[in-house]
Amino acid sequence: MEQLICIHCEHPLGSDETECPGCERVIGERDTRTIAGAPAKSMPPAEPTPEMAPRPDEPAPGLRCPYCTPSAQVVDDICMDCLRPLPGHVAQELLLSFETGDIRLRAGECTVLGRDPSASEVAAHFAPYDNVSRTHATVGLARDGTAWIRDEGSTNGTYIDGERLPDGEKTLLTDRCRVRLASDVTGKVRYG
Repeated sequence: MEQLICIHCEHPLGSDETECPGCERVIGERDTRTIAGAPAKSMPPAEPTPEMAPRPDEPAPGLRCPYCTPSAQVVDDICMDCLRPLPGHVAQELLLSFETGDIRLRAGECTVLGRDPSASEVAAHFAPYDNVSRTHATVGLARDGTAWIRDEGSTNGTYIDGERLPDGEKTLLTDRCRVRLASDVTGKVRYG
């Protein structure tokens, strides 16, 4: 029997999980691997093999992305292939820039995006837009620097780079992606 596990903490995962219960990271395909049988709880990390050793044409080991290919280009401590911040170089701030103003989150914070001032401290940004739900979406920046957004069952949808998100599921935000609430409220994501 094969078992899906998190590459960061070796915790077993269900095939439909989007957040690791072990390390609480938002996970995608590149954050998992399959092993035979049940994983050992105290399994040591794999020893480096010759295939894993850096070649002269690859970036220095300190600039390698653990989430994707070892030859990924790194700019400002962000992998240009998967657009995630490198571990040890944690994004300390998430900036969402909307036409009506900026929303800043620090690592470990989240906030509701929507028109209801009792549910959202940033409701004033969305008050002019009737097509934005009162509690439209939640956005956050995990302590590990991973940014995410979750649609809260909004009437008109939440989109990342034009793709509608499923209700109630955390979705990874990448640096410079575009978030759209309903049909006309668009913001740009920046890591800081």
